[in-house]
Amino acid sequence: MTPPRYEAAATPPVDGYAPPPPGAPAARPGAGFPVAPPGAGAPAAPLRDGAAAPLRDGAAATPLIRLSGITKTLKGQEQPRTILAGVDLTVHSGDSVAILGRSGSGKSTLLSVIGLFDRPDDGQYLLGERDITRIAERKAAALRSAEFGFVFQRFFLLKHLTAAQNVAMALVNGQGWLPRRKRRAKVLAALDRVGIAHLAKHKPPRLSGGEQQRVAIARALVREPRVLLADEPTGALDTDTGNLVVEALLSTTAQGCGLVLVTHDRDHAAKMGRVLRLSDGLLAPAGERVVA
Repeated sequence: MTPPRYEAAATPPVDGYAPPPPGAPAARPGAGFPVAPPGAGAPAAPLRDGAAAPLRDGAAATPLIRLSGITKTLKGQEQPRTILAGVDLTVHSGDSVAILGRSGSGKSTLLSVIGLFDRPDDGQYLLGERDITRIAERKAAALRSAEFGFVFQRFFLLKHLTAAQNVAMALVNGQGWLPRRKRRAKVLAALDRVGIAHLAKHKPPRLSGGEQQRVAIARALVREPRVLLADEPTGALDTDTGNLVVEALLSTTAQGCGLVLVTHDRDHAAKMGRVLRLSDGLLAPAGERVVA
């Protein structure tokens, strides 16, 4: 899945300062960050396969995402290869969905379609009640920024920024930066949810791989997206850190976020409300015979 771009041109003045240009003496950071209370955002009870969709005012809620008959064929080869062969998927507010499958089965391609980085060849994609199957790229980019959060296998952190400033990059919008106090609180709350608020002023070269991944996850969480797409977010992490990350991802569903997680880890998948398998271009509920 192609990652979103985070430009370094406008450096967020998190903690009241911006890093100096290359070659200039470093300025001393400003006041410390307020630490968000631990344990905020406990995960809601997940839905199991076959469970009814959440109800709103006595009626079934409109899904956040509804894919119907989505197809995708790779045509840049001698033999065209169908990756998605009629995928159906519904994600409601508060849902958590794990997608398992062999390498090359099309899991990342499916996330690219959901995240509007790629277009399906056929089928229909509804975001809420809006048909975005053939949405123009400019509008797709605006929707990605407003509605989606992304977590990748790679971290895509800017090395010259602190952890807090990397997270704050996701708060850029057409109206400029949030007020400093609100921005600082949101950034620290996101870092605290993945257990690294104490590393807010550290830059990526001073962080371990697991810590860098948690910064990347905090960056995805800070905008409180309606849909969070995670592509193997624990692949480079140890077991304990991976479990912490999965719990942080799940905590977003308590605020109504829809979570779609691609993973090879069955233990992590089992924590999701639904577990699906992508095989032969189709999604189906995963049973005990699932091959990941």
